[in-house]
Amino acid sequence: MPSKLAIHTQVRKPIECDAVLRSEHPLPLRERHHAIVFWLHMAEVQRPRSRTLQLFLCHSSQDKDAVRKFHKQLQRDGFTPWLDEENILPGQDWDREIRQAVRAADLVIVCLSPRSISRQGYVHKEIKLALDMADEKPEGAIFVVPVKLEECEVPDRLRRWQWVNLFDNNGYERLVRTFQERADLVGATILTTVPTQLFYAPPAAAILITPDSKEIYTVEEEAGKLIVIENLPDAGRGLKTKATIDLNRSGTAAHPQRLALNPDANTLYITDPLSDEIIVIDRGHNNTIENRIAVGRLPRSIAFTTTGDKAYVSNEGPIPQGSISVIDAHHHRISKTIRGVNSPEGLAISPNDHRLYIASQSGYGQDPVFVIDTRTDTLLDEETIVGMAVGVSVAVCTKHHKLYVARGDFRHRDATTGNTGSPLSIIDLHSRTEVRTHTLQSSVTQTVLTPDDNHVLVGNGDSITIINTATDAIVRTLKFGSGIRGIAVSRENAVYVLLSDAQIKLFGLSGLVSEHA
Repeated sequence: MPSKLAIHTQVRKPIECDAVLRSEHPLPLRERHHAIVFWLHMAEVQRPRSRTLQLFLCHSSQDKDAVRKFHKQLQRDGFTPWLDEENILPGQDWDREIRQAVRAADLVIVCLSPRSISRQGYVHKEIKLALDMADEKPEGAIFVVPVKLEECEVPDRLRRWQWVNLFDNNGYERLVRTFQERADLVGATILTTVPTQLFYAPPAAAILITPDSKEIYTVEEEAGKLIVIENLPDAGRGLKTKATIDLNRSGTAAHPQRLALNPDANTLYITDPLSDEIIVIDRGHNNTIENRIAVGRLPRSIAFTTTGDKAYVSNEGPIPQGSISVIDAHHHRISKTIRGVNSPEGLAISPNDHRLYIASQSGYGQDPVFVIDTRTDTLLDEETIVGMAVGVSVAVCTKHHKLYVARGDFRHRDATTGNTGSPLSIIDLHSRTEVRTHTLQSSVTQTVLTPDDNHVLVGNGDSITIINTATDAIVRTLKFGSGIRGIAVSRENAVYVLLSDAQIKLFGLSGLVSEHA
């Protein structure tokens, strides 16, 4: 592999790629100010929900302006927060209404600032009442959530609970995940008015774009380096290498392959199959190496849960056994090893039904897709999907309850067309049966869903095939003249393609697929 990345902001004129270059299909990369995309559990649930999640905003009167803004944002995004000046009617007993609201709340949001922690007043009475209520809740239940409106010390009596900085880039997103977890536990509904988009945290790939679309990460495997690239389309500067991080250590050469970003923290996990490690990068401290986690033999892929508390690593070896390492993503250590999964490869998590899907390659022509319950971290033998040789990559479309399985170089003949190639299999997850197979080029190795779940991009040979997930029809095939090493899609549907010659190609997806809508 070349030691330096050649970065191109448009695709050269390969066959069938003309539309990428046309001016009427501008790249939809403009930064979305004030837009927050987060994960919301909007699919069918396992139990009926007859009420909304109740939020109580505990705050100081001196923070009224900031809390009003916070309250409006919660309402705009479909939540039902309780605020004294909005919910207490003229003539009602203030003290009695506050106590009733706290007792009825599913979560008490304690808004903190230098002013609220230094001033004695009603906010401290509300905190005391919330603490008394918290003592009555089951151990480990989330009830009190300290929220910093701005930087300040957390009072001692609130320190036992993890707080969130609302002013951080991902602070609000983290808070939303807490709301969702609490809603799932108490059987409440979040009546969202925002688009039902998943928090976009794709499984590991050779190229990765951050949720704010400002940075791109990729690796130079032979050199043992992590490359950080600035994405600056608004400034007219395209892609620019920002930093190169040496992942080697004394006496041991690193061979980084795939990257995954924890959606709940500024940490990046990188597979190193020759050292049998996961390299942990702290993005909040200049991309320094925070840790190295020893996992099983030949780690291939990584998938984080949407809450960011766990990561799953597929260990292909020792062949043919293999294993799945379950990692405590807060402390960066293995919490469990799951066996009985033959030579696992690609991973994909379905947050709606708490399932981890695992492509495998050691079933003598019958390689199954294994399924793990992410709540209990147990293998679900009864949900195994057989006959998926040779599984390399998987992607879960929660919108249509489908699974897309890239099956490597497995030879397949299309019974209808007579064409021979490598298969992309499409599974209906309700029945766990194969409903369609596309015969593509050799080396069908990658399946990447767009953030809106409307399309899946399939890397095969030197091409990317774009498939509509509603109809499973092929929308377009783009040829690049070089093998596809990695695919990343931003929230704005800009596609970044890492090629085998270390070039990065960029194209806008929206214009291409709209032509075939």
